[in-house]
Amino acid sequence: MLDIKALKETLTLDDYEKVFDELGIPVVSRSNDVWMLKSMCHCISPDDCDANLAFYTNTYTLTCFSHGCLSGGDIFELVKIRQQLFNPDYTFFDSVIFVLDTLGLNSDNYQSKTTQSSWHKIVAKYRRNFTKNERIVYDDNILKGFPKMYYQGWIDEGICNDSLKKFLVAYYPTKDCIILPCRDIKGDLVGIRGRYFYGDNGKYRPVKLLNGTIYNFPTSAYMYGEYENAKSISQKKKAILVEGEKSVLKSDSWYGNNSIALALYGSNVSSIKIKTLLSMGVDEVTIGIDYDYQDPQDAESQEYRKKVMKTASMLKPYFRVNVMFNDKFQGYKYSPFDFTKEQFEYLYKNRVDL
Repeated sequence: MLDIKALKETLTLDDYEKVFDELGIPVVSRSNDVWMLKSMCHCISPDDCDANLAFYTNTYTLTCFSHGCLSGGDIFELVKIRQQLFNPDYTFFDSVIFVLDTLGLNSDNYQSKTTQSSWHKIVAKYRRNFTKNERIVYDDNILKGFPKMYYQGWIDEGICNDSLKKFLVAYYPTKDCIILPCRDIKGDLVGIRGRYFYGDNGKYRPVKLLNGTIYNFPTSAYMYGEYENAKSISQKKKAILVEGEKSVLKSDSWYGNNSIALALYGSNVSSIKIKTLLSMGVDEVTIGIDYDYQDPQDAESQEYRKKVMKTASMLKPYFRVNVMFNDKFQGYKYSPFDFTKEQFEYLYKNRVDL
């Protein structure tokens, strides 16, 4: 069976932050020994709660000072309580799978010495249930209510109107955010993210209407562009994995129907996303996550490389994997698509096999 204690002992602060991000919980403030998060253990939207959820970085425990729903709880308890807001049947085992998938970890590395045979069946069962239970399809007509207004800043960066129209990007004046519909590979609308221009709840989060309706979806289960770019990816048998929607829109502006970019909604690859790539017939995957370093020789660059290798370890059993390292162009926290087209094509041409 899985050794939960051993799993928790391997988690770093960076891992915890990735799980918070995947849950949609913003970190509002940080000190040496405590981070304050939005109290979304009992609220679906960050707009409806204060930052009263404490994460203690010396013990890796969480306490909610609003409702007392967490008192010295661990990360699995937070995941379970948070996800039960959307699915009352969500279990402890679901929360374990959520953490493993979010961080790209292999359960085989955390088996106890007493018994190992049953855990694979449990993992398979709950991964199937997670996929089935979390898939919600929304009515496309909701998108008609958002004005087709485009953010000039993105246009100035080279994203063209045709690409914005193709992906049905719009604007929500009431909440001052860009509307970014997410579709599954079948074309069904499974959620809507907003790129917000105000507040401390994170730039990207699910869109919430004034009537309280929230278009939340599990970002660990989908990739932005998987419907729009499926045909090109299947034909070329290649995919470029980036972090955010803007990179997919930029790729479409350059390459149109030949684009093979998919956004992970972060930098983590889950087993569900791997299944989607396999269903497209992908043979080669290029990792194009943001360059969170300035000098190829500094400590940040080493952390970036560790992140790349962790992502690659999830992909290599199924695909040929390479990465677009950047040791030539200046661009701190840039996506490969934030450079010029010529610079991007240089990085892609010189990608490194892993």
